[in-house]
Amino acid sequence: MKFYGKFPTDGVSGGRPRYLATPLSETDLRNYIRLLERHGIAFNYLLNGACFGNREWTRPAEKGDGPAGQVGEMGVRRVTVSRHFCWNWSNAVFPNSK
Repeated sequence: MKFYGKFPTDGVSGGRPRYLATPLSETDLRNYIRLLERHGIAFNYLLNGACFGNREWTRPAEKGDGPAGQVGEMGVRRVTVSRHFCWNWSNAVFPNSK
C-alpha cells in the first residue's frame, strides 16, 4: 500500500492547485510519514507538475536547493516525477528514494 502526497509550500508543482492542498506544518508531515512507516506503508512524494515556470533550469534547482530539499530529510523514500529533469533533481533531494 502507498500513500501519495506533497508538502503544499515546497515550491514545486504537484499536479493540483495549492489552494486544494491540506495545510500542513513540516512537523505534521514528518509525523505522518513516520506513522505510515511504522505500519509498513510507503509515502510517495509527488513532483509531478506539468509546469515549473522554468525554475528547473536554475542553479539552485539543479543542486536540489530550496524548500523541497527539506522534505528529503523527513523520511521520504519514494518519489513520483513527471518530467525528466525531476529524476536527477529528485536524486539530489531524496538520495535514499526509489
